[in-house]
Amino acid sequence: SFTAIRTCLTVARVVGQELGKKVIGVSTFEILNNLPVETDGKEKIIVLDARRQSAYTHIKGQEPQIAPLSELSSLIKDNYFVITDRKLAEITGGLAYESLGLNLAEIIAKIAIQKSQTENGEWGKLQPLYMNSPAEK
Repeated sequence: SFTAIRTCLTVARVVGQELGKKVIGVSTFEILNNLPVETDGKEKIIVLDARRQSAYTHIKGQEPQIAPLSELSSLIKDNYFVITDRKLAEITGGLAYESLGLNLAEIIAKIAIQKSQTENGEWGKLQPLYMNSPAEK
């Protein structure tokens, strides 16, 4: 939930501030884009349930979007390798990341270490990724 995300960010900020340590944010999109899966040469698209008959979509290097479920098939086509969640695996024909049994903590740590080389990790700048539903745009 969004409240849980804000709570975790607050805890991370406080710990970073009190210990004088870097705090590096890693988004779900970054994690899923870095899953070690064979994509048959296709670019990955991340498609996650956003509730209200919508999905969060993300293609590496682009801004995340929210799309109505009714538009997913035209968005995805055959151009992308779809990584999704269990809720949308059947709709998208994609690979449900939960079924892979991967150690996501290890992937998060690798991403954070890589990002720490270019980000200063200032605890006060850690922010959630805000996204609006199609009705709110």
